[in-house]
Amino acid sequence: MAVISLVFYVTFGILCILNIITGIYVENASKLIQQDADMMIMQEQKDRNHWVRNLANVLLKGIDGRDRVNCDEFRRYVEDPAVQAYFRRVGLHVEADNAEALFDLLDFDECGTVTVEAFICGCSKVVGGARQLDIARVGHSLKKLIVMVNDLDVLCRKHFPMDTVLS
Repeated sequence: MAVISLVFYVTFGILCILNIITGIYVENASKLIQQDADMMIMQEQKDRNHWVRNLANVLLKGIDGRDRVNCDEFRRYVEDPAVQAYFRRVGLHVEADNAEALFDLLDFDECGTVTVEAFICGCSKVVGGARQLDIARVGHSLKKLIVMVNDLDVLCRKHFPMDTVLS
């Protein structure tokens, strides 16, 4: 009986020690995973900041350091094969034939010019394949359409009150 108790005691002790070692291993692995996730987030932010800086520098070179660009300047700028290659490298598929569409998308206030800041902000939303650019264009057109419909609604209510229509 004493031998069985001793075997049970030793086995229980070994299992406790193995459980502690496993817990330490799992805790260290969790810390490494969290550090790796933090590093990935920091690298992503670093890459994003680098992308924004490069895009701003490329655009500013094309518009001689001014902070605004109009559609014709932008179209001429995008006709440059080096600029097209840079845009493709950063994931923005802009060429001479769709440059005006991108410009119109970024010129939401329809003043005819786009600031460098608005350009970078807008480009960051449409980076990727042509589908994303098309989706952004549709969203932009939809926003403009909603404003027009709301304006038409106000105008109709002003000139055609509901109480006169029902009588």
